[in-house]
Amino acid sequence: MRTDRIKILLVFSIFLTVLAGITTYFAVIESRKRVDLVFHSYEVLQKSKDLFSIISTAESGIRGFMITQDSSFLSSLTLAQREAQILIKDLKKLSEDQPEQTKVIADGIEPYVNYKLKQLGIVATLSQKFGIQKGVEYSYNRKDSLAITQLASAINNFNNNEQSLLNSRLTALTETLDTQTKIRYLSFFLIGVTLVFAYLTISEKTKKNNELIESLNKNNATLEQKVKERTIELDRKNAIVSELNKELQQSVEEIQAFYESLQIKHQKTEDALAEVKDLYENAPCGYHSLDQDGKIVRMNKTELDWLGYSAAEVIDKRYFVELLNAESVDFFLKIYPEFKKTGRINNIEFELKKKDGSILPIVLSSTAIYDEAGQYLMSRSTIFDISRRKDLEQKIIHVNDALIQLNVEKDHFLGIAAHDLKSPINSILGLINLFKQEENTTASQREYLAIIERSCISMKSLVSNLLDINKIEQGRAALEKEEIEIKHLLTTQQDIFKEVA
Repeated sequence: MRTDRIKILLVFSIFLTVLAGITTYFAVIESRKRVDLVFHSYEVLQKSKDLFSIISTAESGIRGFMITQDSSFLSSLTLAQREAQILIKDLKKLSEDQPEQTKVIADGIEPYVNYKLKQLGIVATLSQKFGIQKGVEYSYNRKDSLAITQLASAINNFNNNEQSLLNSRLTALTETLDTQTKIRYLSFFLIGVTLVFAYLTISEKTKKNNELIESLNKNNATLEQKVKERTIELDRKNAIVSELNKELQQSVEEIQAFYESLQIKHQKTEDALAEVKDLYENAPCGYHSLDQDGKIVRMNKTELDWLGYSAAEVIDKRYFVELLNAESVDFFLKIYPEFKKTGRINNIEFELKKKDGSILPIVLSSTAIYDEAGQYLMSRSTIFDISRRKDLEQKIIHVNDALIQLNVEKDHFLGIAAHDLKSPINSILGLINLFKQEENTTASQREYLAIIERSCISMKSLVSNLLDINKIEQGRAALEKEEIEIKHLLTTQQDIFKEVA
């Protein structure tokens, strides 16, 4: 459940980042459109001013010519006749999306400009051919229609309309920029909140994992202690039983030797022998004896019952290797010749095959019987059923395997979580770098970007530290000692906690 919540938070953070990027992209496009419209209005105003300027210059040039008779003044008229039509054409093209402005150009500005230039040309021609007085009289008779104030009025009307349009476009541009700023701040806030929730969730998950591992370690230690105590107890009991068996074997051997040498048939002796035989046959451990070739010449009832055989099926008919499983046969054939020389083996583990095919794990101790010449006669062997001990050992193995699997799953989870955390953090850092490259960011915006960047770097460092701790726990990381600047470290931590507060 915690893992699902982490994934949801990470996906939500990525979604917010993408959404903020898309929104910013379209907002920038809209801003550029509105900026283009503003520049468009400025260009229209400049063209109208240029048109008025060249007409005024042309009129001044005609006056200069009439006063000085210097023909160089007529160049301003020639320039006005050439440039005026170009400027009017540009104004029409720039204002084609504004019907009202187009009408002002067509009805007011263009007719007057054409008329004004035509009349100025006539005045210049009259002055050249018939003298300045003719030009002055012509101008005076048409002073009302030639007054430049009419053009100024038409251009002012045109400029006022364009200025109103410019003001509305500037207002729309300002609103767009304000909306874009609000969207950015809101996106940063939501991303920050999502990152905080993700960090808290990961911290809680890590704490629970540590508690679970600590609990498993305690249980494992308790189980190991119990197994150790049980093993010590079994060893102590085995030692006692071995000592008793040794004493019992000695007693049986003494009685059997006395019975075979003297052939005493006294009833009391027979009763004693029967009692000892019963003790031999029904002892809590198995007894058997092997001859020179490893054939079974004796086996008590306890061992026969464990194996599921009768005495007639085993004694003087089966070799001991026939009762061993495949893994134990080679080992027995290796140590039996050595045993016949040394005369003793202790606590050797074998696996016997029962009659039904099942396996009986045993521990065997044995001594050899020699004749007077030192020749091997037979063995005296005791076996103990260690099935319960083997079961306990298997349980310990299963528990350890389970603990190892849990550690593997924990390590796998930490690797995935860290990887899933690093990707969105790197994306956020990349987005922050893009914002920092913007030249029109304010001081407060740059401060917020720096705070977010430091927080992301800190979180990235926490994820890396989490991976390092995991490697240390697995024994795959070596710690290196090095000197650090403690003042710088404390100052950095203080800044981090100050920003969180």
